[in-house]
Amino acid sequence: MTGLSRREAAHVFGLGIGTALLGGSTLAGAATAGQPDDGAQVPAGLDHIVWAVPDLDAGVQLITNLTGIAPVSGGLAPGRTQPHNALLSLGGGSYLEVFCPARTGSANHWGALIADGKPRVVSYAIHYSDRFAALLKQLANTDLKVTGPRAMGRVRPDGGRLDWELLNIGGTPFDGMLPFFIDWLGSTPHPSQSSPTGVTIEKLVIVHPDADRVAETYRAIGIAVSVVRGDKASIHVRLRTPKGVVVLS
Repeated sequence: MTGLSRREAAHVFGLGIGTALLGGSTLAGAATAGQPDDGAQVPAGLDHIVWAVPDLDAGVQLITNLTGIAPVSGGLAPGRTQPHNALLSLGGGSYLEVFCPARTGSANHWGALIADGKPRVVSYAIHYSDRFAALLKQLANTDLKVTGPRAMGRVRPDGGRLDWELLNIGGTPFDGMLPFFIDWLGSTPHPSQSSPTGVTIEKLVIVHPDADRVAETYRAIGIAVSVVRGDKASIHVRLRTPKGVVVLS
């Protein structure tokens, strides 16, 4: 299940031979000369990373084995009889969501991304607290399309409720490499505050064959993120854990 060689990881993350690597994609060809890279370690306002898995229990066990910290259930979404995710705090107001598309009860494009049976970082979210007013202003003079906002929510395992709105942007050939956006509408506690701690995020990297255009789109959105050129579109995350450095892709 390892999709990154240590040599490839070292190119992008500067990692040593003791790094634990897990993912369904590869960084072959990444970090080539002339790559665009805005130098941001983690995008400002990072809310959470979505790591999709074919089986939730197995995914939770994998993360537990790699990091030494066990994610906990995020609770139940309306109309569902079993949890579809498990959460782990990454510090600084962000968290990792271990997400199982098969448990959502409906077709999901993230499910198609792991049809090969391998877990994968499928997306990530940036948070806003103004009902996306600043983002929409930023996008006003671009050709990017906006979908939403749409209301969502779930009941936490302790019985409390979280409500939020999501907004997506698109209209590009590489929409899957762009984040989605979330406003928690004042719901508390944020999952980063109620999930197990001990793991922190060190860097997020976008890899794409057309890195120049991807980086240009990120600048139009107003997000600083590292974008490097590689053979296959993918998202990679470096974590610092009690068991050392772990890279998810």
